[in-house]
Amino acid sequence: MFLSEISRILADSPELSNVLTYDDLTRFIDIVRWKREDIASVQPSFISGPPEYLPTAYHHFFAAAFSLGQDEVQLLWTKLRILAWGSEDDTQDGELESRAKALIPLFLKHALQYDIGFYNFRPPARVCTDSHCDRELRSMPGIFRPRELTEPLSYKAVYFSKDLGPMPVWCTSLYCRHCNTRYYPNFYVHDKATTRTYYRGIPDVIQSAQHAFFSRDLCELFATLNVVSWTSATNCARIHNLMLSPMSYSLLMPEDWPVKLPLDVDKVWDAFFLYSLLLDHDERHTCLELRHDAPSQWERLRPAVRARNLAMAGPGQPEWNHACDLCCWVSEDEEGQLWAVRSVVTDGVSIGHPCCAVHDCQEPLMPMKGARYCRLHAGYETKCAVISCDKAAEVGFATCATKEHREMEKHKTQAGKAMFQLKRRLERLHVSQTHDSLSTSAPVDDPLYSLDVEGTGTADEEATIDSEDVPALCNGKPPTGNRKYKAQFGRRRTHNEELCVTSCGVIIGRATFFGSEAPNGVRVFLMKLFPKKRSLPQVLWHDNNCQIQAMLANDPEDLQKYFEYCAMPVDVFHFKSKHRESDIACNAYCNPYIWEDLRTEEGTWRFNSSAAEQANAWFGGYQSMVREMDVDRYNFFLDEMIKRRNRLVIAELDRRGRRPYNIPREDLLSD
Repeated sequence: MFLSEISRILADSPELSNVLTYDDLTRFIDIVRWKREDIASVQPSFISGPPEYLPTAYHHFFAAAFSLGQDEVQLLWTKLRILAWGSEDDTQDGELESRAKALIPLFLKHALQYDIGFYNFRPPARVCTDSHCDRELRSMPGIFRPRELTEPLSYKAVYFSKDLGPMPVWCTSLYCRHCNTRYYPNFYVHDKATTRTYYRGIPDVIQSAQHAFFSRDLCELFATLNVVSWTSATNCARIHNLMLSPMSYSLLMPEDWPVKLPLDVDKVWDAFFLYSLLLDHDERHTCLELRHDAPSQWERLRPAVRARNLAMAGPGQPEWNHACDLCCWVSEDEEGQLWAVRSVVTDGVSIGHPCCAVHDCQEPLMPMKGARYCRLHAGYETKCAVISCDKAAEVGFATCATKEHREMEKHKTQAGKAMFQLKRRLERLHVSQTHDSLSTSAPVDDPLYSLDVEGTGTADEEATIDSEDVPALCNGKPPTGNRKYKAQFGRRRTHNEELCVTSCGVIIGRATFFGSEAPNGVRVFLMKLFPKKRSLPQVLWHDNNCQIQAMLANDPEDLQKYFEYCAMPVDVFHFKSKHRESDIACNAYCNPYIWEDLRTEEGTWRFNSSAAEQANAWFGGYQSMVREMDVDRYNFFLDEMIKRRNRLVIAELDRRGRRPYNIPREDLLSD
């Protein structure tokens, strides 16, 4: 039918058959169907057929692409517009997109100059979605029709996809004159409002910034690489630029395009955060709303990121209530009553973010590069770096004029230049993944390469030195003896991340420990993670439970009773290798052999008490990626990685027949 129709048109129009081949006509038809929505924009949305006349831009595009005169283009459109327009099913055919992609070189050569891209992103509808804006038809009183959107505004952008690389595109917005709302491809904004409201659902194309669009599958690819291989944003961008960008297209890219075509690290992060927020709101069945007039994309995202971080705290992870055959043992007593024993392991991993240099302060740092203190402690910035000194630091120095303090600062600089510093840096990063796999030099302002007094990698820690470390001014010790000083030359970092992991490997909670992994901090973490007594698992493994038990014994009665029905053993590995046999209290209260439910009838351990250690090995791989993130990015990124990893773990548990399920939250959180 299609072939015979084209043959008939060519036979009836010799002026076309003389200048166009059959392949030219099929390419013309594919372009019209691919760009149908764009071409239809010259007529009202309720008209379903092709417009009588081509838009001027497309008239010029076809003339250039097929070497036709203006009259020949008009004749071509007149003869083929009905056949080329096709039906709605024709434009949604997957084969059409495949055929259209073969025409990308044609678009790059001839269409861009007429403001036509292979993709022109427009709002999902051409009418206002507010029913209050519907117009009553004059010819049919009582019948209303949605109001047409007008006043199109277009600008140039770049589209990043998994199979095409960077592609120059146009973004078009439309306006409703009745409700003063402007509609964009992913969201809408009222004239006098400062908020952009995103459409429900996850779009196939995501506008991550004003001039940057990402395909959904590329966002998903990057997020998956983050989870399974600790791939940094730098290396995600490099993978895209080297492996996912066809060379045949790059040679045709316009050199004067106002938006940088290669993908960079900032665009990757913008896409990651927005895509993750859209997924989160879709799962919660809510609409994402962001500030429209924000000074930057990150400042636009920050309030929503903080809200998600808050929602993830405590029992906020989706799999917080996870259970399966590996982490929850269900038994039946003699009276036929069912009993469940749920097992979790808590442990810390040395990964953190910059924080206020005052010990245990949890306030965020001042929003300036290199800040060491929060707003509450900002006055310390001009104080001598030696912690015990209250004098002001001299201009150009981090210490006061005191001789020993100045010698300490001098030693810090000298030690940073020594070869042993490089060795210690390497040792400290033995669990970290490389942030940039091709890095060949150290940026001057990169904290990873800054100097510290011990030459161990960074100046972001508390530096300790005594008089023996300082070059001797004379033989022998000073009359006053050696004195040890502590100084804060750089930023402090949080102490560790505490993970709570079910014995099957699902991470159900996380918290940042700022000063230390003290027993009190672990108790507070557990009480926030399990805010109701009935939500507590029956088994709480920890490598320092003997100290936690000792602390609880001296706590008020209400705190003691909170954990009264929980077994709190030391995990098997640490109990055998790190706890003394002579410690009577530890053996009496924390030996895992005490509890029969922790052993099977065959005499093996029922639960894996090393699950947290194994999760930490994965979690620690993000150290180099997150070490310079601010606290909002840090928490959001790690929570998202945990969330995605949990899904992979649960899918594997299901594949292995371990029957994963979720305990109803209301059962765990009710009073």
